Amino acid sequence: MKNGKEIRSRRTFSEDFKKFLVSEYESGKFSVLELSRLHDVPFQY
Repeated sequence: MKNGKEIRSRRTFSEDFKKFLVSEYESGKFSVLELSRLHDVPFQY
């Protein structure tokens, strides 16, 4: 623990999962922010 917070290891995502997220975004159903919240993926600018 550092400063009372647990240090997390970096997650990796499969190519299939990334392609799935891109296809969902390109379909126009979801924004990047919505997808990050739905799939618990950190939103980055």
